[in-house]
Amino acid sequence: MTTEQNGSNYPLIISNSGHTTNVALKSDWTKYGYTSINNVLKENTYILKPRKEIYNITSEVDRPKVDVLNAIHVLNTIDKKVCSGSANRLSQMGDVEDHYKFLKKIYQGCQIVLGNLEITHIKANADISFFKDIQEVEGYVLIATNEVKSIPLENLRLIRGETLYNYTALSIFSNYKPNSTDGLKELPMRQLQEIIHGGVNIKNNPRLCNLHTINWKDIVHSNYSVSVRYMPFGNCSECDIACNGSCWSHGPENCQIFTKLTCDQTCPGRCRGPKPSDCCDCKCAAGCNGPKETDCLVKTTCNEEVRNRKICYGIGHGKLKEALAVNASNIDDFENCTIVLGNVILSIFTLRYRRPLLIVVAGIGVKSLLQRSPYCPFVYCDNYTKTPVIDQAKLNILKSIREITGHLVVTWLPEMYNDLSIFENLEVIRGRPKFNWKYALVVSNVSISSLGLKSLKEVSDGDVIIRRSKNLCYSDTINWTKISRTKQQKIKISNKSPEECVAEGKICDPLCSEDGCWGPGPSQCFSCRGKECA
Repeated sequence: MTTEQNGSNYPLIISNSGHTTNVALKSDWTKYGYTSINNVLKENTYILKPRKEIYNITSEVDRPKVDVLNAIHVLNTIDKKVCSGSANRLSQMGDVEDHYKFLKKIYQGCQIVLGNLEITHIKANADISFFKDIQEVEGYVLIATNEVKSIPLENLRLIRGETLYNYTALSIFSNYKPNSTDGLKELPMRQLQEIIHGGVNIKNNPRLCNLHTINWKDIVHSNYSVSVRYMPFGNCSECDIACNGSCWSHGPENCQIFTKLTCDQTCPGRCRGPKPSDCCDCKCAAGCNGPKETDCLVKTTCNEEVRNRKICYGIGHGKLKEALAVNASNIDDFENCTIVLGNVILSIFTLRYRRPLLIVVAGIGVKSLLQRSPYCPFVYCDNYTKTPVIDQAKLNILKSIREITGHLVVTWLPEMYNDLSIFENLEVIRGRPKFNWKYALVVSNVSISSLGLKSLKEVSDGDVIIRRSKNLCYSDTINWTKISRTKQQKIKISNKSPEECVAEGKICDPLCSEDGCWGPGPSQCFSCRGKECA
């Protein structure tokens, strides 16, 4: 058995008899009493992989809160090669040749991409056959600024969309060379059957054929949007007659495979045909070869659990694209929301909603010139929507949120709140995009005495700044390195001094570990000294 460390943000890859599997950092699985990969495989039928970590679930006491969409069967990866993927977006790694070598090194022979699949800056004559083995991507797929004619992703079955690129799981754009005939013409993703989380955006590909014929409703979940702008500049072959008008490229082998829209109405999810006997088990993603759970092409969790997750738009995205903050006009949009696509902002515009006549940005603060509205002579509100002052108790609606893909900013909170318990179930802040291009989490100028973010386990990207809250304690006790995903993320905390907090008895419960706490009592421990602290 050999181990290979792929970087501080990625799991160990364990190799045994030529096979590879992902079992998380050694520190993660040894703390549950496992000393080797053989013990993990022997004692667990399933393991859960929340983001870049894997924990056993044989003990409900030790079981962390995880995203149900990321549950995978350990046997899916036993005989498959995994790779870390990348998060460079459109950045080029060195010159063109260096970038090509970088991609080849990561994806050669890779079947499961633990992060994002980013295919960018590839010249027309490059050999990119090393992409052909990829079957599953945990994050997003980005295909942009390429000049190559075809990209061999014919074995890609599933995009989980654990992380998104501009709110999409599949982005394909600007794949051409100006003033030339070079450019992406075909993308034969003939095995792609499901995108679990995130939408699709395809634009500015003047030579790309056939993708406009795909019925994306069979692939993308109904919560997400699909935008395909078809602008062929040249000859495109029509779909083969066997494809019934939906294909990835020419030829019968590139017909779209339907696993949802053609299913019998009794099927719990995917299917392999129109009959009731063709239904897949509810745990199957991207289709199946038979009716049993063991016949799944890829495993996820049953749709009953998935339906309990509601996706909603946050500030700066979708229907709230023009909104400045959560306020009385949009607070109900967050009812039962678990994943926010966008940002959550509580500011002066939450209480006194009005378009600013003047905005001056100073540091991370926003000052605005407000005027009284003729429609609202006693309160500030919006001249156009006549938005009233928010019912402050309604902020409890935000308690259902588990994930924010953008940033969280709190610069105003009613005095009735001593902490941010309205976000007590928040587990992940993605930080895409960041506030002021820098921050994922901002808490400033509020009267709270503790954060109360007891479920927060990850800030994926962006800095954290918590300051100017004169009553705030405990925040400097948190081991923020266990929440940040990269060493580049910075933590800035400046509130009530630790000495004053100690003098007032505002210290972590004795049952809390050295990783600190979010507030008073054992329920606010970041982690426990023993097996249980709450």
